Amino acid sequence: MAQRDAHPAHAAILLSLESVFAAVGGWLILGEVMSARAMLGCLLMFAGMLVSQLYGLVAAGLTRSTA
Repeated sequence: MAQRDAHPAHAAILLSLESVFAAVGGWLILGEVMSARAMLGCLLMFAGMLVSQLYGLVAAGLTRSTA
């Protein structure tokens, strides 16, 4: 239901992080062991999501402040 009202790009980014949330949830809740490579992969995917979202905010703020 929430996906129906969400911006398509935002919904796609959040849904692409499903594997990250599953891995972290398994690590926290089930006590599964994550290798350094798996943790680095999760960190890189999460950082990429943050950069993609924050870039839009920063770019919008810069255009407003120069106008």
